[in-house]
Amino acid sequence: MEILAAPSPTRFGFNSATILDLAVIKDFILPFSIISLPELYSDHNPVKLTFQLKFTTLHNSVTTHTDWTKFQNYLKNQIDYRPLKINSNTDIEIAVEKFTKNLQNAHRFATKAVKKLTATYIHANIKDLIKTRNKTKKAWQTLRSPLIKTELNRIEKLIKKLDKNSRQKDQTEELEALNTGEKQR
Repeated sequence: MEILAAPSPTRFGFNSATILDLAVIKDFILPFSIISLPELYSDHNPVKLTFQLKFTTLHNSVTTHTDWTKFQNYLKNQIDYRPLKINSNTDIEIAVEKFTKNLQNAHRFATKAVKKLTATYIHANIKDLIKTRNKTKKAWQTLRSPLIKTELNRIEKLIKKLDKNSRQKDQTEELEALNTGEKQR
């Protein structure tokens, strides 16, 4: 449990300044800020407590696969399972550090990067239509207008048609490239 207070006083009296406004949080790990706002002409300032609930995590773009049998075998060969002789805090720190390094090395040894499948290329005009479709769909879900639904259906048919034509064109070009490669031999 943690008690939060503004860094500056929130109440100003005759020859005194104190902090009256507090907040209590428990098990809260996200960033926050708390400030006293001198915006009123009274002896008590309002307090603004802001929690940054939206945060970004770094996304690892590399897909990996861990062979858990290799992982276990690596650990079996590297870790000495005899009881440790620990006599001090330093011995504990050394044992934990060694164990952590063994786990990290086992993970490096047993984990390989996996090639991602190539993403299907979507032409820019189709991407724009998809954005328009999504906006139209949202408008239809909000308003439920038959005119908007008609427009949504028209856009969806157009997207399907253009996507089909685009895929056919790509396949044709790929086949033609293969055919010209065979003729040169």
